[in-house]
Amino acid sequence: MPWNRTAPEVARALEVHPQTARKRLRRLAELLGERLSDPAFRFGALLALRTRALPGAAS
Repeated sequence: MPWNRTAPEVARALEVHPQTARKRLRRLAELLGERLSDPAFRFGALLALRTRALPGAAS
């Protein structure tokens, strides 16, 4: 999922309530902090998440 989305957009993409999306986005910000502003970090994180989502990928 692309970054820099609003909570309602994230909620629709994840099929969750907007408040749930807000809580998850806040938690990511708490855990990852300034790294979320780094394009290289975001790319690596997205790549890791997408690779993990591939069929047959190790859990």
